[in-house]
Amino acid sequence: ISDEITPKEMHELAKILHRKPLLWDNLHANDYDMRRIYLGPFEGRPVELRQEIAGLVSNPNCEYEANFIPIHTLADWARADTYDPQTSFTRALHAWHPILQSPHGKDS
Repeated sequence: ISDEITPKEMHELAKILHRKPLLWDNLHANDYDMRRIYLGPFEGRPVELRQEIAGLVSNPNCEYEANFIPIHTLADWARADTYDPQTSFTRALHAWHPILQSPHGKDS
């Protein structure tokens, strides 16, 4: 799992491939180690990366509910002109809080 993926790295890869790469990102994945769970924001990928890739596929945590923050922050990154992981993380936590407090884990 790469802590960071830079636009320069993807640009260099595109030269080798003769096309922009489709990035399969395992940042949130835990299928290789079920003791690991990633609850943090999408980070280590600057928004400028979007210009150097054909697309991004995120491999999520195996536990469905644990993907709320990673997926919400990935969505922020995907549509942002500028992206701050901590701001996005805080926004996702606030959105998740009512769901966590509901008796059935659903937003009522």
